[in-house]
Amino acid sequence: MRFVAKCLTNPQFTPVAAGGDGGVVQIWFVGYDPTLDSVIVSFQGTDVTNIVPVLTDADIFLTPLNPQLFPGISPGILTHNGIANAQSLSAAPVLSAVQTTMSRFNTSHVTITGISLGAGIAMISGVHLKVNLPSTTTFKIVTYGGPRVGNKAFADYIDSHFPNAVFRVVNKRDIIPLLLPTIIGYDHPEGELHIRDDLSWVSCPGHENPDPNCLLAYVSNIFGWTPNDVNDHNGPYGLPIGC
Repeated sequence: MRFVAKCLTNPQFTPVAAGGDGGVVQIWFVGYDPTLDSVIVSFQGTDVTNIVPVLTDADIFLTPLNPQLFPGISPGILTHNGIANAQSLSAAPVLSAVQTTMSRFNTSHVTITGISLGAGIAMISGVHLKVNLPSTTTFKIVTYGGPRVGNKAFADYIDSHFPNAVFRVVNKRDIIPLLLPTIIGYDHPEGELHIRDDLSWVSCPGHENPDPNCLLAYVSNIFGWTPNDVNDHNGPYGLPIGC
């Protein structure tokens, strides 16, 4: 449980399981938050000092989800091959840990979260848990600085199966959420919450919202970036975290 020992700001949180090595398998943990009455599933972001997660990010081909992990999913739903593979490496133990936590704490609520690469894994993991848990389970997906994960069919699937339950937090001019371009088939689902320069939060409905207060417009001119903009990916999220 070394991965969750530092969560001292939420002493009521009960860790249940954790795994991954931060290299081949991204670190993850599962626990229970009594305040939210929810299972919490969290995934590590990219460790740029480790070659495996970096190569995972670079494997940008759109491919169908594994039908053994995602029974009944349309083959037209495509996701980032590297991120989908990263999710698959921990899919079985994460699902088992979630089932154990739901049973132990008698809850039907599941919240999945992550930053950067972890945000992408969280989005795919949400779908995996959705198709493998009881239909009475309610979900929330909360991501930070997450990249585009799949094609429009994937984004539409997220919209229809997680209505008003996806919250994609993006900070100022964070470029990571836009690195996988729409021109090669990628699309974000709904749920963007954009943090502006004045630290106010703006809800950006729809896909790829062009509103000046939303991320797409904020980073439309890359020549206007400053070195400090690179740090926007870390966000004002209350913890020292990196991509």
